[in-house]
Amino acid sequence: MRKESLRIFCFIVACCLFLPVPRLAQENLEVGEAQVNKLLDDWLKSPIKHIINSEEEKAYKLKLKLKKRNEQLRFIEYFWRRRDPKPETPQNEFRMQFFSRVNHCEEYFKIGKKPGWDSQRGQIFIVLGPPSEMRKGVKTDTWTYYNLAGERIPQNFTIVFVDERGNNDYRIAETQYPGKDEGESYMEARAGRALSGSIPRDVLDAVTELNRLAVAQMDLKLEDVPLVPETPSTVAPSKPGPPVTASSPMDKAPFDLQQIFLQAEETRVRMVLAFIFRYEDMAFKEDGGKRTSSFKLQADLLDQNKNMVDSFKEQVAISLDPAELEEKKNAAFTVWRDLEADPGSYSIRINYEDEVKGKNTQMNAGVELPVLRTNELTISPIIPAEGISSLPPEPGESINTLELMNCSIKPNTAAVFQRDSNFCFFFQVLNPQADSQASRPRVDLNGYIFKDEKHFRDVPITADQFDPRYPDGLVAHACVPLTDFPPGEYVLVVQAKDQHGKKGTARKLIFSVVEKTT
Repeated sequence: MRKESLRIFCFIVACCLFLPVPRLAQENLEVGEAQVNKLLDDWLKSPIKHIINSEEEKAYKLKLKLKKRNEQLRFIEYFWRRRDPKPETPQNEFRMQFFSRVNHCEEYFKIGKKPGWDSQRGQIFIVLGPPSEMRKGVKTDTWTYYNLAGERIPQNFTIVFVDERGNNDYRIAETQYPGKDEGESYMEARAGRALSGSIPRDVLDAVTELNRLAVAQMDLKLEDVPLVPETPSTVAPSKPGPPVTASSPMDKAPFDLQQIFLQAEETRVRMVLAFIFRYEDMAFKEDGGKRTSSFKLQADLLDQNKNMVDSFKEQVAISLDPAELEEKKNAAFTVWRDLEADPGSYSIRINYEDEVKGKNTQMNAGVELPVLRTNELTISPIIPAEGISSLPPEPGESINTLELMNCSIKPNTAAVFQRDSNFCFFFQVLNPQADSQASRPRVDLNGYIFKDEKHFRDVPITADQFDPRYPDGLVAHACVPLTDFPPGEYVLVVQAKDQHGKKGTARKLIFSVVEKTT
């Protein structure tokens, strides 16, 4: 009877603390009182430390000194109830989202034996959530957030992480956002921040502001929460515990997903999706001396009433010689598609059908389409590419080619280029002021490439790809031959200045050059 009581007590602790309740219940753990006490003692050392405020931390430490476990449980339940955005529903949506993000961090951000949630990327992911745009480089991970809540948080907020030691310990090297002083170079910021491990003040301010806004029930008092009895044999948590499913639908998918937001017609937003498949992760079968693989990919964009707003269906078939497949075992290919809608909150439903394995996988996630049409001059995310053409793609080139705004683009998602190739890039300039006497805005564009903290090359850029369908934006691109580029890491800086509004902004992109492979 004593063990049964403790097992139920531990279940309640898990509901309030940081353990996935369904997993605990399924394992039917035999627990001891010492284990229950340790869970409560270590609560402030858990991922909770990323979202708790200083006053709450002091209050809980006082409960620890008093050694009254039911008081501690009461406070933890109070902590979660304060953050419940919809008290009328049977679930605490904030708590479910929190644990989902923690699970995602454990899946992707671990540093050796150090928990993923305790990394810098983990802290940012837990508080700020999944970025609107995520781009991976050789040693970099760049996250961009659009329209985060909070007046003190910059819009179009980009955080650049760098893995200096190659051990998955990505640390913040730089932040970028419109209006920020660009006098501090990227390389100086990386040397000063990534190696020291410090988090920039603007990131800490964003974390503090979002944690403040997360407290939805400001008037709730501790005494409003019932006290948990010392022997909780009949006590159940007020709301179900968090699920073990992760926040990102790509956690168990056979591909990585990147997304970029660009302006479409009027106020609409185009969400460009890059489904990145690695050949080594795919199932192939033998067919007439060839190795073949095929799959179907479908994505539906749904509004909050579950009405379909946009969708696409794609069937992909691959046929390679055995030698070709062996050469590509460490390579990847990308399926590029886009969905379009007005700014707002949506859910995206992705269905992947592997026709070789006969396996069907469905994934769902929330997505926020940002407001891009504002009064602020902005440069969209820069898309690195191996080539850009005004001609439509040739038959059979649809896999690695993105058709966008009258351009046929061959993106390079890794941003790693061989010396015998060209480094190309594509971007939009949003919200320039129009000339009252002309049919199009006028923007000065300049590009600079840096290597080892020094200016290496100027890049001429023109916005002659202006399209009247996008009256509030300019489409620009450029290509640079890499023949005389020594191998190494480079930083592209693109600057835009509105000739009428006299406003300026900048955007950076990290890319690498490697020797030609034989």
